[in-house]
Amino acid sequence: MGIDFNKFFTAEEEVSNETAATGGFGLRIIRPNSFGLETRKITDLIKKGNIVAFNLENLSSEEGQRSFDFISGATTVLGGRIEKITDKVYASVPAGVSVESLEVTNEEEIEEE
Repeated sequence: MGIDFNKFFTAEEEVSNETAATGGFGLRIIRPNSFGLETRKITDLIKKGNIVAFNLENLSSEEGQRSFDFISGATTVLGGRIEKITDKVYASVPAGVSVESLEVTNEEEIEEE
């Protein structure tokens, strides 16, 4: 009996199905419900060069810490880094990809370069 990993993605969350195959970067958003195979799926996506945002709020604090440590280790070994989005949401960013955090107030507009 296998696990259907497709249930962890929806059309809105799987921003790019083909970017890894075409040499670009894909963004994947995953909400694991347990440590085991779901964390392994995240690391497989990281190994393929995807940017992976993962939300740990569905995990116990022990499973969340264990998952974070495992994903963080895989990211670091591959030369990437972990970006904190919120207290329970992080992103694994591959080497060579820049991420800019913008703080915007209601009165400000975001200027594009």
